[in-house]
Amino acid sequence: MHGGVSYWRKWAEFAGISVPDESQGHHFSHAMTALEAAADGMGVVVSSPALALPDLRSGRLVAPFAVQADCGAAYHAVVAEPSRSTQLFIEWLHAEVDATTLSLQELKRSMR
Repeated sequence: MHGGVSYWRKWAEFAGISVPDESQGHHFSHAMTALEAAADGMGVVVSSPALALPDLRSGRLVAPFAVQADCGAAYHAVVAEPSRSTQLFIEWLHAEVDATTLSLQELKRSMR
């Protein structure tokens, strides 16, 4: 769920397909549990590609469609007066975001 709308609904609308019946099937309270269930063969999952990235890289999960929608979520680091350690953490966080973004772009190119 994001903003009260399921990822299934957001993805289906972005992909231009009818929204599947969400009342059926498994429901999980955490994305990682849903990813584990899909990897164990219990069904399919719509999730953040960043969360699924290790399993997508290893081949444990596959992305059957190259359709990725931006859900519009964002994270912000807010501090009154950053200490040196806080600044180092923020720099590390930016580096992780950049590395993940690059990995996702490479994964998307490989799906074409």
